[in-house]
Amino acid sequence: MATWKRLTAVDGSKVDINMESVAYIARYNDTTGIVFLGGKSDAGSVLGYAVKETPDEIHKMKPLKSADAMPRRK
Repeated sequence: MATWKRLTAVDGSKVDINMESVAYIARYNDTTGIVFLGGKSDAGSVLGYAVKETPDEIHKMKPLKSADAMPRRK
């Protein structure tokens, strides 16, 4: 079962991240970059997401219950 955590995107919106698909997390100035395993953008670069929480905050967060995770977008 996936381990979901609800984080805050740099624009203030909420995003649910499947932590089992994360390759690494790194802090860059005042944002944290989350890079996904095997993810590639249309331009061929790695697929990542920028959030406000620090890596330590993310690691300490309790995971969401599966029913709490946001539904997938179409």
